[in-house]
Amino acid sequence: MNNKEIEIKLDLRQDIDNMVKLRLHRYNVKHCKYMEEHSSYTHNDRITANFGILKDEECLGGAVGYISFGWYMLTDFCIDESLRGQGIGKEIIRQIEEFAKENNCIGIQLDTWNFQAPEFYKKLGYSVWGEFKDCPPGTTHYYLYKKF
Repeated sequence: MNNKEIEIKLDLRQDIDNMVKLRLHRYNVKHCKYMEEHSSYTHNDRITANFGILKDEECLGGAVGYISFGWYMLTDFCIDESLRGQGIGKEIIRQIEEFAKENNCIGIQLDTWNFQAPEFYKKLGYSVWGEFKDCPPGTTHYYLYKKF
């Protein structure tokens, strides 16, 4: 780096976060017609949509996600082990898909590790579009999607 006036440093307080997102947003809107027409600075106009599994007001799991750029992004999904194999996971995914369709989503994106549920998602029609091996070491991180 030749510019002696430029400084690069770690920002542990994350003051830089919003400034970087604003600059990235401006760049993206300038170069992507879809973002220009559908995105405001709230950075991608996210719509949060979470689904809980409750019993007597106790949370026994659920799905966390949001809609962004026309896709529902499923970020976290967990069901108490005692409830697995009873169709609850399939039902939550059905409700997420229904919600996504009602909100004009193109489809759903998600990720999972080899020790979690890649086969579960494949059975429900999700396709693997990427793999990241050894993150963490000894695992495979799968990236899946389902287009409506």
